[in-house]
Amino acid sequence: MTDTPIVSTQQRHPKLLFASILLAGLIVLGNLGITLFVTNEAQKLLLIDVTYPLWDLWAMLGLGYAAWSAVRQSRRLALAWGCLAAAAGCAGIGNILWAFLELMQGGVPFPSLADVFYLLVYPLFLCGVLLLPTRYAKSSEWRSVMLDMIMVMLTAAIVFWQYVLGPTVASVTQESLLGQMVALAYPVGDLVLFWAVLVLLYRRADRQRVGPILLLTLGMGITIVVDSVYVVQVLRGTYISAGLLDISWVVASLLCDVLSPVNRGSF
Repeated sequence: MTDTPIVSTQQRHPKLLFASILLAGLIVLGNLGITLFVTNEAQKLLLIDVTYPLWDLWAMLGLGYAAWSAVRQSRRLALAWGCLAAAAGCAGIGNILWAFLELMQGGVPFPSLADVFYLLVYPLFLCGVLLLPTRYAKSSEWRSVMLDMIMVMLTAAIVFWQYVLGPTVASVTQESLLGQMVALAYPVGDLVLFWAVLVLLYRRADRQRVGPILLLTLGMGITIVVDSVYVVQVLRGTYISAGLLDISWVVASLLCDVLSPVNRGSF
């Protein structure tokens, strides 16, 4: 990392931050309006399925712009943003496949080819997070941090097993082997994402602004909760596509998108 003072895009273009937040808010309100006020289920499903990939594309372009802009600052930072952009791209491809299969089949496509791209998001996102700059810590401080992270992870693992993994294992006994593997992959991936959240919070570099970190962490936290609920519902046959649960995925994606182009220089 260079010692050149960093001026964030937010500081240089405050109007871009406001416009991004306003547009993100309008997108969420638009999706909420479709979910609550479009009574024709076929039309609602079409509107939601067709528009979802657009938000992932927006996120991918924003993160890709962040990667391109970071090349002059740090190759590692550019690679981190590139991995996050690739994760958004995989989510977009997954949503395109999901929309095609759901509209063609008239039902929830699980498991399907879309799950391959959804699951690719986890390692790509993790790589991006781990490549973000972190502060230097002494060995004694790092041992203390690792101990805290292990304790939090063990607590999270127990909670996940009690409320997510345990019920999931009990629910997939009637599923095919492929269905069982896919169903269990989501909560395991969410646990990995939770670990990535801890890495972000504990190892934030001194020069990093807290705003972008909190936005990214909030987006990941929403994803973890929604993924867990989705897996349980889809296995129990209670998942309803184009419902309120789906809007949470849009919110998580938009949080990362608002973060990337306007706060790129903050990392």
